[in-house]
Amino acid sequence: MVAIGHARSARQILVVDDEAHARRELATIVKGRGFDVVEAGSGQEALDAVKRSRISLILMDMDMPGLDGAMTSG
Repeated sequence: MVAIGHARSARQILVVDDEAHARRELATIVKGRGFDVVEAGSGQEALDAVKRSRISLILMDMDMPGLDGAMTSG
């Protein structure tokens, strides 16, 4: 099943990647499906975004400096 858009209120998806081009590409795909996108370039930026926005889903790089999608620090 492929999700396309949303039936109720706007859904925000947080896209997190330390590589700007990869983040922009994924954000473009998600926006094309009708979702609102919040972008972050680091794990700390992602935490800050979650505190100030109503995020429904997080798509996060698994290998970034500092806090990453694997929940490691390194």
